[in-house]
Amino acid sequence: MTMTTNIPNIFIDRYMPHAEPVYSMIYILGFRHREISDAELAKILGIAEDDVIKAWDYWINQGLVRRDGSSRKFLEIGIKRTASLETQPAYSPEEIKIFADENEEIRLLFKTVEQKLGKPLKYSELNLFLSFYEWLRLPTDVIAILLDYCTANGNYSNRYIETVATDWAEKGIFSVEAAENHLRKFDIFRRIMKAFCLPFGRNPSKKELEYMNKWLYEYGFGLDIIAEAAERTLNQTGAAKFAYADKILKNWHKAGVTTVDSIKAADEVFAAPKTVAPKTPPKRKFQNYSGREWDEAKIENILKLENEYLDKRLDGAEEE
Repeated sequence: MTMTTNIPNIFIDRYMPHAEPVYSMIYILGFRHREISDAELAKILGIAEDDVIKAWDYWINQGLVRRDGSSRKFLEIGIKRTASLETQPAYSPEEIKIFADENEEIRLLFKTVEQKLGKPLKYSELNLFLSFYEWLRLPTDVIAILLDYCTANGNYSNRYIETVATDWAEKGIFSVEAAENHLRKFDIFRRIMKAFCLPFGRNPSKKELEYMNKWLYEYGFGLDIIAEAAERTLNQTGAAKFAYADKILKNWHKAGVTTVDSIKAADEVFAAPKTVAPKTPPKRKFQNYSGREWDEAKIENILKLENEYLDKRLDGAEEE
C-alpha cells in the first residue's frame, strides 16, 4: 500500500514560490515526519543545523508553524485573499447588527476597537472592522494587534488601517504568533531604515525589503554590522543608497565577517598593497646559444704567425 502525504495546495501555490527551495524542503519533510529533529533534517539534506533553524523561523514568521517547546505544530494555512477597495464588501446596518447579535467575537471586536480608538464607532468603522474579520478572515486578536501597531505609529485613518490589514491577509498572518513575529521583523527593518537616516514614517520599498532580508537572513548579519555599512554608505555617497551598502556587506560576507571587530581585519586585508610577482625579462635570441670557449695558447700562436708574416712583408719591401 502506497502511503501519501497531503500537502495543502495553498502551500504549493502561495508559499513555495516565495520561499528558499531548501526552506520548502524542510517544511515538507517536517510535515511528513512530525517528530523529526533539526539535526536529523540537517543530516538528510546535507546542510548546517543552523540553516534548518532559520527555515523554521521563516515558516513561523509566515504563520504556518508554531513551536511548542522542543516540538513543532503545523498550523492551518489560511486562504489567500486579494483585497482592494473595489472588491471589499459593504454591509448594511441591519447586517452588521445581525453579525454582532449572533457572534460574540464580533461584539467583543467592536468593543475592543472602541476602547483602543477612544470613541464610539461610526457605521463606516463598523463596516471596516467587520470586513477584516468576515472577509479577510483575520482573527479578532490579530485585528487587535494590528490596530495597536497602527495607532502606535500615529496612524488612525481607516484607509491606512485597511491597507495594513489587507497586507497582513495577503501575507498569511492569521495567528497572534505570526503577527508578533511579523512586527518583530518589521521593527528590525525600521531600525535599519533609521540607520540610513530615513524618515520614521516611511515604509521600506519592495527593493529595500529584498536587500534587508538578504543582509539579515542570507548573510546572517546583525544590526550592528548593517548599521556600520549604512554609516559608511552615508559618508561615501551622502545618501541612503542600499545598492552601495549591499556591495559593502557582500564583500564582508565573502571575507567571513561575523562581528564589528572583524570588520577592521577585513578592511586591513582590503587596504593591503597587492604584491605583484616581478616579470622575467624575455630572453633574447643570442642568449639561447652558449658562448665560445677560447684556448689562450692557440691565440698566442696565431698572433705569432701574424707577426712573422708582417715582418717578412716589411723585409721584402725594404729590399725592393
